[in-house]
Amino acid sequence: MAAEYRSIEYRLHEYLVQMQEMLSILEFERSILDCIQDCKELIKNKQYTVAVMGEFKRGKSSLINALLGAKILPADATPTTATINRITYGPEPGAVIAFRDGTSREISIGELEDYVTKKTADGEALALQIKEATIYFPTVICQNHIDIIDTPGLNDDPRMTRITIEMIENVDAVIVPIHARAPFSETEKKFVCQLIESESIQNLVFVVTFLDQLDEDDYEYETFMDYIRRRIQSEVFAELERRSSPESVMEKAHRLLDHLQINGISSAQALESFVTNNRELRRKSRFEPFSDTLLGVVTAKQLENALRKTVTTLGVVAERFDEQNQTRRKALEDGFQALEACRKTVEQYCQDAPQLLETTLSKDSDTLQAMINSFNANKNYIVEEFIKGLSQVRENKHEVILAVLEDTAQRVKDEMHRRCLERETALTEFFRTALLSLQEQERSSLQSVSRLLGEEEQIGFDQTAESMGRFTDIIFHNAVFSCDVPNLFKGQDLARCNVIETVIRAADVSVASYIGELREIVATVGRNWSDQFCAHTSALSVWATEELDRRHESQDLRYKAYLRNYQTFYQSAQDILKNSKSLWEEFESGERL
Repeated sequence: MAAEYRSIEYRLHEYLVQMQEMLSILEFERSILDCIQDCKELIKNKQYTVAVMGEFKRGKSSLINALLGAKILPADATPTTATINRITYGPEPGAVIAFRDGTSREISIGELEDYVTKKTADGEALALQIKEATIYFPTVICQNHIDIIDTPGLNDDPRMTRITIEMIENVDAVIVPIHARAPFSETEKKFVCQLIESESIQNLVFVVTFLDQLDEDDYEYETFMDYIRRRIQSEVFAELERRSSPESVMEKAHRLLDHLQINGISSAQALESFVTNNRELRRKSRFEPFSDTLLGVVTAKQLENALRKTVTTLGVVAERFDEQNQTRRKALEDGFQALEACRKTVEQYCQDAPQLLETTLSKDSDTLQAMINSFNANKNYIVEEFIKGLSQVRENKHEVILAVLEDTAQRVKDEMHRRCLERETALTEFFRTALLSLQEQERSSLQSVSRLLGEEEQIGFDQTAESMGRFTDIIFHNAVFSCDVPNLFKGQDLARCNVIETVIRAADVSVASYIGELREIVATVGRNWSDQFCAHTSALSVWATEELDRRHESQDLRYKAYLRNYQTFYQSAQDILKNSKSLWEEFESGERL
């Protein structure tokens, strides 16, 4: 039979591979692909998770310690477990605490009690921060990809109960411990019904704990186990009927309970017998028959669980094909709309570009004109410097006056060169600021285009802006200020001229000429910027049109290919589902044999 089971595994794995390839080509949601990948892993390793769940003070932690053959989990007469504790195989004992904030911490087994119990206020506060504790231990039962989960007790406090209930959907089987002195309470009955109604739970194992608290003379073991078995069956079926449970739930209840096997144990005696190697005490604890039964049940159910989950997942995926198709088609159709929106955005921007440039340049035109006109104040400086120099003349001789004029002219020239450079730098900075504003406005206007096409270096005008900036720097530094006063008196006798009047007139002409030159440069910059920006937006329009046409064609091919693939893959998915169900039926018939 093992060979037939192996054949079923291989074929089911092949179906998963085929489904995964189809989903990848169709670009369905990543979460669905992840489900298929999880099933492939499950088929490979048969991972199986068994939780010990029940009311508080039912000996859950003590039961797990006995299964491990060592006192690993804190166990006490009062409820202590405050976290989810996962026991998994590891060559060396150890533990990792996973906190709710995403961090984790490695600890020793000896430190475990400080983290997972609520014996103290500090311990309870720390437990609130813990998502799960994973305990690694070299135990036989966990060696074959089986994890055991220790959970807080039901009816301990609302938070503990919620933690346990939330865990139900993440386990495959549940061990339900029942106290020998209070077998199968009302709460336990309702909890078992909840387990049966859960889609994830496919196996239940009942165990009667604290058998050592009963006087052996007061009961007969087989009769007592049979009484509890019949009580569980009758009360659970009655409760499910009272709830008007659907047929599928009732069928599952019969599958899980009709041939119910119950063991009674003493975890305390079993653990003590392991420590002391007392074989008589071990026999008296009745733990070995339970342990053997549990291991047999769990290992037998590993393959069944993997196959069941896989077939169920394939069914869910096949059912979601139409929903995913609608989502995928909408995404592709939205792609066409996004491309069209990009086209309109670029067209509108290129249409508005001249006005954008004009608005940017004229926004602070008053400031610009003020920066230019304020240069008039230099007239006074020039005249004052020459008057100051001439006031030092003591002889009204041509040669003396000329020497003063030449000396003053050089000093004025140096100072005016500095002032002109300062003014040109300020004007250049003004245009640089305007250029940055223009760049930011384009970047903002075309952000959606850039995001969709992912071609910022193509649609941005950084290179054009750099060229515009270079031109501005160069042309402003070409401006020349000239005030050559001494040459105005060539061929004249300075001793007989009105020197001050000529200096005043020269200062007026020189400053006015320089201001005129600055205004012409500003106008030239505006024309140059307009030409370059116009060329840029024209190139942008051509590039965007070609790129969007190319992408639209590509999107259209993609869309048509998707529609063809979907038609083919939809039928293939239904065939895979049908074949996988046949494999499950083949497995079930083999199990019955």
